[in-house]
Amino acid sequence: MAKKQKTKSKSKKKPESLTELHHKAVGEALDLLREKPGYKSLEPRSVDFGDFEYPLDGVNSTGSRMVEINAHAGKLESIDLPKVTEDILRFAAIKQQPGREKARCEIYFVDAKARDSIAGWINEAATGLGVSLEVVDGFPEKLLKKLTKAQKSRTKATGKKQALEDRLRKQIRNEIETQYFLSQEA
Repeated sequence: MAKKQKTKSKSKKKPESLTELHHKAVGEALDLLREKPGYKSLEPRSVDFGDFEYPLDGVNSTGSRMVEINAHAGKLESIDLPKVTEDILRFAAIKQQPGREKARCEIYFVDAKARDSIAGWINEAATGLGVSLEVVDGFPEKLLKKLTKAQKSRTKATGKKQALEDRLRKQIRNEIETQYFLSQEA
């Protein structure tokens, strides 16, 4: 029997998953933020509030600055808005803890389009609760394009199931909005 000859195969590099790209984007954003005064000591860390622990993307050494990174390219879809809303509410809860009232709580977006899509009551809530919504300056365009491409493939791959989840999230968001408006009237 003749031995099979080995053929040289050009292995294609597997494209990074959306999750991998998100982790990479958060790391890149933190590196860029660390170049700014007051951010040099940012490190991922969990912060206690009440009986809960909340992992943050970055907290400086004094705990006076707390950062979450939103690694979304382009306008946020209904699937993405609850995460931002949740971050705003968690930061508000953290700021109510004794000794943390003056902490700067910031949500950074890797894309201005994503930040600008936070509008209406969510934006008002962030402002009212002392949570600033910022954009990471100098975020690499190449990584932003990769994120956009991966997000588009996620949308195609998820199909009907994603559409149902989006509708459910929208209903939940509408309920939260209603509760927020009612609390403002009281």
